[in-house]
Amino acid sequence: NLFFCADDYEKQGARLKGSPPFRPRQDVQRLREAVAAGLIDIIATDHAPHSPAEKAASYPAFADIPGGMPGLQTLLSVMLKLVDEGLIGLRDIARLCAANPAERFGLGRRKGRLAVGHDADILIIDPTRTFAIRDADQKSKAGYTPFDGWSVSATLRQVFLRGEEITRDGALVNPGQGQVVRWES
Repeated sequence: NLFFCADDYEKQGARLKGSPPFRPRQDVQRLREAVAAGLIDIIATDHAPHSPAEKAASYPAFADIPGGMPGLQTLLSVMLKLVDEGLIGLRDIARLCAANPAERFGLGRRKGRLAVGHDADILIIDPTRTFAIRDADQKSKAGYTPFDGWSVSATLRQVFLRGEEITRDGALVNPGQGQVVRWES
């Protein structure tokens, strides 16, 4: 919703079908202004990896097309795109995508920041290497991203979960580390 508008359905069609539907370009601009002004405190994505066949099938109405698109793998890249465009800063990514959501959903004692007693969930980026978002690199069953062909000015190098490295340069190095995290009152 920070990048696409209703006009983009003409180019990408059902691949962009989600909820809420994309709005006119001026609405996207107002939303971007609200992010830049600090009026929006969380940015998130869903991940609805419908297969290309599901999206391309014939449906009686646009509303019947399976909603959603893949977003999990590209969230950091599109946030970096907002940094490249000067809309937010690098620190804002941590605030909007980690610290604020952790607080809002009762996980702030363990998640969302680098601090003693927290889980040490860390992303390491290389700001000297550009990164191209490509359909061919997508891991989900959707096998596509609406951001195919976009480039950002930094590359994700490593991911640490609870202090343990789980990915390096896009490859899984330590699988099976996830846990259910519950609301803390």
